[in-house]
Amino acid sequence: MGTQKRSARTAGRALDGEAVAERIRQVMSRLELTQTALADHLALTQPTISQYLGGRIPPPEVLVRLARLGGTTVDWLLTGEGELQRVSEPWVPYGRQARLLEAFDRLPEELQESLVQLCRKLVRYVEGPSNQ
Repeated sequence: MGTQKRSARTAGRALDGEAVAERIRQVMSRLELTQTALADHLALTQPTISQYLGGRIPPPEVLVRLARLGGTTVDWLLTGEGELQRVSEPWVPYGRQARLLEAFDRLPEELQESLVQLCRKLVRYVEGPSNQ
């Protein structure tokens, strides 16, 4: 069963779990995400991300979310064919961001604008006085 963790089959070809893990690392690096941040974006846990980075191939629904987040394709994540590049698929939020957007959409328009202004002020505050 140990080899099953690191390889799978698609269209008659064996997938290399370590190579998939390296492509996930490339997405994380490009987006400057930690394991915890990636887990939040994908509505997963950090230990699950750690398993994927250890060679376990994510299930299809996670691959789709990861591809959208990384602006690439599931095919590239699985096979490395093509390039890590932006594709025209829309970004879809998951996890905390999705919950935040759902709540935001339920607010009246004038409160939405006030919330955006507050968020901008909070970002400036967190970034420190050099950016104010």
